[in-house]
Amino acid sequence: MQPKLLDFQPAFEAALPPDWVLIGRCRAGEVRGAAPGTVGGGCFVLAHAEIGVALVDLLPMRTPQAEAHLRRLLNAVDFSAQCRGYLPVIQCEVTPQELGSLHARIEDAFTYDQVLTIADRGRWVGVLRRILQASVTWEALDGLLPEPGPDRRAWRPRMLPPAARVLRAGMVGCGVLGIFGLGFVTALLMPQEPVAALPSPGTGFGVVAEAARVVEEPGPLEVATPALPEPRTVALAEPRPVILAEPRPVALAEPVPLPAPGALPPETPPVAVAATARHPVRVPLPIDRRCSDAVFRFQQGASLTAQEMAHVRQGCASLR
Repeated sequence: MQPKLLDFQPAFEAALPPDWVLIGRCRAGEVRGAAPGTVGGGCFVLAHAEIGVALVDLLPMRTPQAEAHLRRLLNAVDFSAQCRGYLPVIQCEVTPQELGSLHARIEDAFTYDQVLTIADRGRWVGVLRRILQASVTWEALDGLLPEPGPDRRAWRPRMLPPAARVLRAGMVGCGVLGIFGLGFVTALLMPQEPVAALPSPGTGFGVVAEAARVVEEPGPLEVATPALPEPRTVALAEPRPVILAEPRPVALAEPVPLPAPGALPPETPPVAVAATARHPVRVPLPIDRRCSDAVFRFQQGASLTAQEMAHVRQGCASLR
């Protein structure tokens, strides 16, 4: 049978300062790697009004993902509406023999988490205990919570001394400068390979010229001069005498008399106009109903006779 929550309160009060308060425990835990009959404590909920919540697994009892279970419970009851701000939650494991070092482990765990931002520091612990008490998978410790004293100082995470922080920043800066300098020196010392010039794309005669350069130029060709025929003597014909024709008399046309003023112009004879040739008009052929019906039935998949099939293949020329 699992021990009661109240039985572990003296052990946590002796291991932790008075500011840490035991307010509850998670019921969903399991014992792993222990002898049969061994009973563990469970996952205890410790609260600090200025720091946050610490979930402590007292081995051999373990509660996997206890922080996620607590966050889910707080979201279900809308804890942020009652206590606005961020609530840091950490989880650690200790054995009953290591309870003396529990305070140091909690401080180390909160160093990597954010700072508590809830403004009402004296109220959120009581609200959290009432939420655990109303839950099924969690249980809360009854009793009055200690009131915060007037001289309580706000907790701050442990920070490195200024000299150590300056040393760490200097080492980081030297590492960055060393990497940059190594890359710069490597780029300067590496030999640069010559870049081959890409041939410019050409078209037309340029391509032919580039192709002709690759082929070895042949030696000078010996051109044989053809033998010219000997000039021949051409005998000139004797000049013929030019005989001029006798001039012929030209008969002049008689002048046409002008019509008298007021007289009608003479009638012109009718001119015969040649009849223009007319192109014969082509009369459209009549529609062959039998051919169109045969073609329609053939398109619909019906069977045709041999004669109709022959006419359809010939374009119904014989039916016309």
